[in-house]
Amino acid sequence: MTTLLETLLNVSVSEMLSAKAVDDSDKNTSEARLEFSDTRKRKWFHERTAKHIRMVQEAAKQIADAYPQYAKQLMQNARKHDVSKYKEPEYEPYIELSWCKKINKDPTTLQNWNKIQNAILHHLQYNKHHPEYYSDDIEADKPIDVSAMDDISICEMVADWVAMSKELQTNTPREWYISKRNTRWIFSDEQDKLIDKLLSVFDKESE
Repeated sequence: MTTLLETLLNVSVSEMLSAKAVDDSDKNTSEARLEFSDTRKRKWFHERTAKHIRMVQEAAKQIADAYPQYAKQLMQNARKHDVSKYKEPEYEPYIELSWCKKINKDPTTLQNWNKIQNAILHHLQYNKHHPEYYSDDIEADKPIDVSAMDDISICEMVADWVAMSKELQTNTPREWYISKRNTRWIFSDEQDKLIDKLLSVFDKESE
């Protein structure tokens, strides 16, 4: 014969098991949603980055066709363009950064914004096609002397500008260059002449 105490204990155990099942179900659903969201972010990052690299390579090919003296080394560099984004410390932060751009979210509001900032700084100082590569203090509120930048890296930089201009459609590569020249970056006179010559390849596309 079942006592009242045993009945109450059985009911309590049953209720706890039922509650745990609900909690586990909620947890599994939450984890599944996070995993789905993470998968979408990664997929978008890979699609967007691959497209950007392809556009850089196309722009580099246009420069190489116009100025064959740069062709061999430029195309070699273009094949490795932004490869650092596929490994840490850039990979995970750039997944988040790319997703923020897709959904028009301010990345500075994210909890891991400092990590994203560090990834951006690493990218700029690791890749020779970024003017910031040539400075030890890129966070200083003063223009960066880029006179040490070699011609091939300048060619890849311009190809990068062209690709970003096509993606963002906010300004032309020449407009971008003018907005940054002598305010963010200081090029030598010879470098300015080279950049002007390279941008002329794409000026008609921007009209």
